Amino acid sequence: MTPLEAYNSNRAALIDADRSLRRDRQQRTEAEVRADGIVRAIRTEEASTIWRQEHASIPHPFPGMEFLTGREIITKTKLFALLSKMPKGALLHCHLDATVNAAVLLKLALKQPALHVRVPKQLTAATIGSLLPTFKALPR
Repeated sequence: MTPLEAYNSNRAALIDADRSLRRDRQQRTEAEVRADGIVRAIRTEEASTIWRQEHASIPHPFPGMEFLTGREIITKTKLFALLSKMPKGALLHCHLDATVNAAVLLKLALKQPALHVRVPKQLTAATIGSLLPTFKALPR
């Protein structure tokens, strides 16, 4: 076996071993299978109803869009209602902008000596609740 063949063989074995540890590759209980069916049915229904509608405040909405952008729609879905009842241990995937209160983050950012904070439009009393700041660390 050439070194490249040995590498590819070892790599394939490592990937297979890693995938075998994934939850979706393990035997599921009857309750887990039922729960999966319920969630899939809700997602299918909402994909053809809620996410196909036009929303005045959110152009071109889609399932999986950034939470803060789609929050107005997402929080009204059956799937969100279901997931909101789950313990925090059910959180499988999240993004920082969906877990941190922007006001708290801004206060912390303002205490940093070299951090650029920007918003996409002029910050006013009317826009402060809808504009999401972005942060960039600057060299000291």
